[in-house]
Amino acid sequence: MSINEMTGGEAIARMIRAFEGGPMFGMGGFQLLPFYDAARRLGLKHYLINDERAGVFAADAYAKVSGKVGLVDATLGPGATNLVTGLLEALNAGTPMVALIGDTHRDHSWKNMTQESRQMDILRPACKEIIRIESVQRIPELMRRAFAVATTGRPGPVVVDVPEDVCHGSFGFGEADFEVNPAHQRAQRFPRGRAYCRCDAPGHPRGWWRAFERCLDRTDRLRHGAQHSRRAYDDREGGDTLHRRAQRRPVRPL
Repeated sequence: MSINEMTGGEAIARMIRAFEGGPMFGMGGFQLLPFYDAARRLGLKHYLINDERAGVFAADAYAKVSGKVGLVDATLGPGATNLVTGLLEALNAGTPMVALIGDTHRDHSWKNMTQESRQMDILRPACKEIIRIESVQRIPELMRRAFAVATTGRPGPVVVDVPEDVCHGSFGFGEADFEVNPAHQRAQRFPRGRAYCRCDAPGHPRGWWRAFERCLDRTDRLRHGAQHSRRAYDDREGGDTLHRRAQRRPVRPL
């Protein structure tokens, strides 16, 4: 078994790649710099957003549409606490998600560091489980647990707290360390190729998904109707009359 010396951040990126993780949304911080460097080199998709709150809702939407695990990252302190609202939405909706947050260097914790806060205490009620990585060599094990918890039973968000010294530290990993269970790549209750929310579950009285499909069909009909009206306006005389009628009765967006 070959040994490859790498940083903790690269080990996290390799585990996400092993789970075939989709796009990641977030705002970078110094604590997770080795992860961002490795994500770029390994070809992982990461989208920089202007607010962590937007990132967590983007990850929630991606998970609901694709059925795969939504991924979001944030820096320590206010960056991590900005995830609360989106994590609660994912927890209530049963959305599989893994949130990666940076934390302070353990040798300098509680020395009045910039933005330091009790972020784990704040996030714990808003997620299915919160996992703190205390050593570099346990990264593969704990990332496997994060994806397993997020996708099994009732799906939900899992927060992975990574101290700065763990992310920047290094360890010699073997190829077998990055083996994962393919069953944890997506939530078990999401059929392959199609996702659904709780109200789309079989037998649900609200029939949310059927109503949504009818709404999409209606939108398509309105769009095609608008195109035909435009052609008639361009090709026929008396277009001014059609234009005045369209102004009096505009198509209302859904």
